[in-house]
Amino acid sequence: MARNQLGEADRIGYRFKKHIQRIKENILYIKVVQFTSTTKMQKQMLEAFLTNVWFPQVIKLGALSCRYVSIDETKAMMINMFPNEEVGESVQVGREEERNELRQHHKYIVFKGESTAYVEA
Repeated sequence: MARNQLGEADRIGYRFKKHIQRIKENILYIKVVQFTSTTKMQKQMLEAFLTNVWFPQVIKLGALSCRYVSIDETKAMMINMFPNEEVGESVQVGREEERNELRQHHKYIVFKGESTAYVEA
């Protein structure tokens, strides 16, 4: 009887390890940037710039996805997902001029880290 119980425990342990492996495979490096624009028009220009210029460049540099989220008349968020931190941090290299231009018209706060939970329907 103990042998059967051990066998069941081994099977549960194996399934648990596989589940953890699947979770680790879905861990992404995420950057969220919260923007506050000076005017509604500046925010609209920001959206056009991000979706037509910035996002395609970031995708070419290795991002898995880029999203623009409108919060209100002058606030928005950009959410970029990367396969790992190395790729996520490498997209900044050589883009200082563009970031300086963004700083002139928008205040922004950058949040970044690994996703640790992931649920999709």
